[in-house]
Amino acid sequence: ALEEAAEAWLAKRAQAAAAVETAEDAAADQPPLIARFLMASADATNGFGIDEVSAALNAVARGQEPRRLFPRFEAPVPMVWERARGMLEAVKSGRDAAAAFLEPPHTADAEEEEKAEAASVGAAARAEIKRHHAPRAEVVALWNAALAQYPALAQDELAGTTAEQTLDDALNYLEGEGAVLQSHMSAILHLNPPWLAETVRPLADHRLREGEDFIDDLAGAMEAQGLCEEFTAVAQLELFVKNAQCSKSLLGWLLSLEHEPTGHVNVLARYGMPLDTVCELMLEHRVMFKAPARNTASGGGGSGRMASSTKGSTKGEPLVGDWIKVEGKGVGLVKGKEKLKLAASPHIIDFTRSGGTVEKVVLLRSKFGMSNGGSKYEAADEPLLYEAANEPLLHEVADEPALVFIIPTKLPTERPAEFDTALKQGQ
Repeated sequence: ALEEAAEAWLAKRAQAAAAVETAEDAAADQPPLIARFLMASADATNGFGIDEVSAALNAVARGQEPRRLFPRFEAPVPMVWERARGMLEAVKSGRDAAAAFLEPPHTADAEEEEKAEAASVGAAARAEIKRHHAPRAEVVALWNAALAQYPALAQDELAGTTAEQTLDDALNYLEGEGAVLQSHMSAILHLNPPWLAETVRPLADHRLREGEDFIDDLAGAMEAQGLCEEFTAVAQLELFVKNAQCSKSLLGWLLSLEHEPTGHVNVLARYGMPLDTVCELMLEHRVMFKAPARNTASGGGGSGRMASSTKGSTKGEPLVGDWIKVEGKGVGLVKGKEKLKLAASPHIIDFTRSGGTVEKVVLLRSKFGMSNGGSKYEAADEPLLYEAANEPLLHEVADEPALVFIIPTKLPTERPAEFDTALKQGQ
């Protein structure tokens, strides 16, 4: 009854608006119209309309007193940020980063050079993407090298701001534009963010719910390429569709399958990203979550891979022996702690398993409400070793529980009841 009344009211309103609009002798003080509908007042008491509200919002956005509400709104873009853009575009396309820093894309000289290049080699070759992502440490090193190569320019354009802060500001600006994407915890800068969509596409494939034929075809292709047995793939795909549970093995198979009939591409090989790192990225950006731990009879167990067996083994020193993920560094094993009296004591962390080195890092601590200014960190799982550098798929380790994720797409039809959790339908 309520829906019928609402529809009748909308019909009458449309008729009244049309009548007012077509009346030849309509008075100037009649209500204004938007697409044959009466313009609603944004303030029933004072009679302010949408136009007045829009003007007020623009005035607030541009107001200078007592201070700018949006400091960056309509503010000029610093030239040094455009140099950062040029450098990152050069890294993405495999060109000289320092040269691109000196002549960013929007300058007149660079535009003329691009026109000449396009005429000689063609726009398609110029636009070819060579790298889709880069470690943040590499980007920082290239930035510092470019600044060192042009010290006079750097001194003039940095204007007293540190090189690191300027780069951070530029990256935030470019990220707001959608030109890059930052994965802070994984310490990766995505130069071509759309590549991440390739990792999500097979996980949100509506064809998985359309029947058994597609699942059978997919599982058969996985077996034909030596990824797994067909019956294993069928069972895991059905479980994934049923309640969003996706094992790490299944995730690896889906992202490694190269199968033109179903439109699957080998994401791990095409974009040069190991499965462990892809999992970290998807967890960091909340594309998926680790499944809640099972409640076993012994009181232990769980769906996540256990941390190192040396956890907490060094004479009760907190964190020593633990695997942790440090913002901007990656996953590492805490080997020890250097005791200092007049400064924050750094931990000695081995990042070699995640592509880094052994470093001394001050971890974020607070005492009496005061922070020591250290790096943010969180507990992490021990990274697995690979059989070979070109084999990113992980094999399950004997006597360890399989790692399972919950991927919240529209696929699930049932709640994962076997987990001891309060997840509701669709979560």
